[in-house]
Amino acid sequence: MKDYSQTSGPIVYLDKQFLKLPYTDKGKYRYISIANYPFMFEIYANKQTANIDKLSIGDKITVYYEEIEKPNSDGVNSSVHFITRNNVAIFEQKGNATLISTCILCVSVLVLLVGFYFYKKGKLQW
Repeated sequence: MKDYSQTSGPIVYLDKQFLKLPYTDKGKYRYISIANYPFMFEIYANKQTANIDKLSIGDKITVYYEEIEKPNSDGVNSSVHFITRNNVAIFEQKGNATLISTCILCVSVLVLLVGFYFYKKGKLQW
């Protein structure tokens, strides 16, 4: 969590929609605004919506996010990675980085094995 910017404060807005957002996957997003942060936070909480729904306006939370120079045109920062309340994590962004890196590793090993096979068969010259 030390690599992210953070802001703490009471929740002043909490809803499933903000303006016209979300455009897709309605019900899986949550929008949170904290008193001392100028932008709305957008959270895709597909499997963690129950944790986010336990929050209410006035609850003091800490949001860990990536600092962005300019939010999207709706004034929404969607780079939230963690949310804590009373030092207990209630939301953690689960990225696809592990899945993507595992796929790349598997494809690389497969290409290496196929190359070695063709090298042993004499169809690939070194």
